[in-house]
Amino acid sequence: MNILCTGNERQKNFLSIVKKIKIIVEDLKFNFFLDEDIIVDEFSVKSHSFNKLNKSNYIINLVISVGGDGSLLSAIQKMSSNQIPILGIHNGNLGFLNQTNIECFKQSLIEIVDKQIPINQYDLISASVYSPNGDTKYEMFGFNDIVINHGNLLRIIKLQLFENDKLLNDYSCDGVIFSTPFGSTAYSLSAGGPIVSPDIDSIIITPISSHSLSSRSIVLSNNSKIKVIFKSEQNNINIVSDGQNHNKLDFRDSVLINKSKIKAKIISIDNNSDYYSKLRNKIGW
Repeated sequence: MNILCTGNERQKNFLSIVKKIKIIVEDLKFNFFLDEDIIVDEFSVKSHSFNKLNKSNYIINLVISVGGDGSLLSAIQKMSSNQIPILGIHNGNLGFLNQTNIECFKQSLIEIVDKQIPINQYDLISASVYSPNGDTKYEMFGFNDIVINHGNLLRIIKLQLFENDKLLNDYSCDGVIFSTPFGSTAYSLSAGGPIVSPDIDSIIITPISSHSLSSRSIVLSNNSKIKVIFKSEQNNINIVSDGQNHNKLDFRDSVLINKSKIKAKIISIDNNSDYYSKLRNKIGW
């Protein structure tokens, strides 16, 4: 088995945790690799690129993310269309998505190899950006959310949303958040959106600081195709996925938001854990 470790090297105890992971992995006769974007001078270790997950002599079987939720989201983004099972080791502040800690890692790894622990697959949300002539400019995806906003904090953005080619609403606001149920407890929640249980297949649309008192969040089926067009000439329009990947939009572009064909594969150590107790314990619900 080939295991790739990634995470946030700026966090406290990151290096000591990685060293422990390396020892455990190699004691079990597996191959250990470190994300090549992480600079570690303290010990010798083989590096591996996320861009070559399935294109090298060492095909990666498992990704380990050390840090908080942001580190795990970053790893999902780096894997792009090559989603590999990922295990989060908590070393951050929130840890809503991460499932284990370094003390339990060895036993967890043994159970993963023995297939005693399930790998849960979760729908991602995608954004396809089209030029005025209909050509695809680029695509993005998110585990939590995709956000369209104005780069200038002093200006609002004016846009129209269509669901399955029917007008949904006009918005004048600072931006719009399109989130998955998991993302409903992230940025969308801060903007006044609802908490949506992960077992409800949905896309949540939440306007940010809307100029209309009647503009509120709406929950749609994740089979919906949501089209975004801009109502006026505007500059500095941003589109962001999971707070990680940023791109610019032209006001003449259109954006299609829908369920991605890509699924994230997250290893759940405690598959019977209570989602609502997590809400209470992690975010003070």
